[in-house]
Amino acid sequence: MRRFGSPDRTDDLRLTFGPGWSATSWSTTQAGGVHQLHHQGVRVGWTGLLREGPWGLGGWIAVLHLVDGRAEPLLGTLGRLRVHRDQGEALDALRGARLVPPAIAARTPDAQRPAPKTSGWIGPRTAVPAPGTVRVPRDPRRRGLPRSMDVHIPLDPAVFGYAWVLSGWTVQPDVMVVLGEGYPVGWVERGLDGGNGWVAVYEGYFLGDPDTQQAALHDTPELAARSILQAHVHDL
Repeated sequence: MRRFGSPDRTDDLRLTFGPGWSATSWSTTQAGGVHQLHHQGVRVGWTGLLREGPWGLGGWIAVLHLVDGRAEPLLGTLGRLRVHRDQGEALDALRGARLVPPAIAARTPDAQRPAPKTSGWIGPRTAVPAPGTVRVPRDPRRRGLPRSMDVHIPLDPAVFGYAWVLSGWTVQPDVMVVLGEGYPVGWVERGLDGGNGWVAVYEGYFLGDPDTQQAALHDTPELAARSILQAHVHDL
């Protein structure tokens, strides 16, 4: 998909697929009608027209993006490519694959990954949080900061998919909201550990090591945003 550049067409699929679903494509004929499917800013996969060949009859195929960067076609019986009658059917197959673990939907299983959520504070989990531990702070959009965010840093579309950005405030550079296609997915924040590390907060939890119950510290807000992407893709 990189050779086509950034897509210049967006179709809102909320009426047929539900809220948060969209498709992007390219006006150039070189793209051959390829469409990418997104869910709340996450690139789910793409569909394309496959001509008839040694692999079987031609038709529309669906290719699922996995969180580690791989892309695997959806398969039918006997491990053969699943061919769809039209593009809409192929997009619908991708939507269904998004709702099940990628190891079931695609040919190559993902490595088993533990859930990254930790407790609601930084530091080892105990029955009663020890003095000095840090609980997950209030959502930055509810801290009395300006209603409009004036800092916007695009995130790498090759990693995050279409229209993911870090947005924040000039008056408070230590916290940024992660937006996927305009939807708030989580936020990243610096300095909660007393240093310069960035933590990632997703659905009210710090992301980190589930065994030690310690939040992961990232060197940059972009790396912290990537942790949020992984948690969001896997519904952790």
